[in-house]
Parts: sequence; structure tokens; C-alpha cells
Amino acid sequence: MATPETEASWVEEAMRDGAQRRPASVHFTVYDVADLAPVGSCGLFEIDHLMGRARLGILLGERRGQGLGTDAVRLLIRWAFADLGLHNVMLEAMAWNESAVRAYERAGFARSAGVGAGR
Repeated sequence: MATPETEASWVEEAMRDGAQRRPASVHFTVYDVADLAPVGSCGLFEIDHLMGRARLGILLGERRGQGLGTDAVRLLIRWAFADLGLHNVMLEAMAWNESAVRAYERAGFARSAGVGAGR
């Protein structure tokens, strides 16, 4: 369970990691441009600069289904490729979360059968 102390520790660690020239993780706030309200966060973690890859994560609140996540993911992967020089950005989605899977596909991701697929 998150506490104010664990949240503060996470923010401090994320700021420290993101300030590195070759960060291990980066985190961004997602805003709705219609009213500039913060609606979630997205980021890259497990960034491996040597192998040119990272994992992507995104969390949106109650404004899901409006294309905000798709736009945020598109911007994030464009930044990962152009500015960080990555070649591969991966993510995982639960099969039951079809709306998220569709949003990721609209952002340019393709489905891949992983270990344990079909179980």
C-alpha cells in the first residue's frame, strides 16, 4: 500500500534516475490539452542503452477512452527513438483489457505471443 513516505521516495528516485545523461527510467505527466488537467502518467523503465530497448508503462485515470493514452504513447515512443536512440520499446497488457490493447495498436504496437501465451 502506498503511503506519503513511499510516494515521496518514489518521486525522489524517479527524479534522480531521469536526471542522468543516460537515464535508467523516465516519467512524464499526461495532460489533457483541452483543459490542461493532469490525467495520468507514462514513462519508460528498464532502459537499456547498450541494447537500445526499454519497457513502457502508462496509467490514466477517469479520462480513459478519449485518445489521450494513445497520443501520450505515440509521443513517448517517438521521443524514445529520436532522443534516446532506442530501437525497441516493449509493453505488456492483460488480454482482458481490450481497450488498452486497441490503444497500443493505434499507437503502433503489434501483438506478440509471449511466454505462457494461451494459458
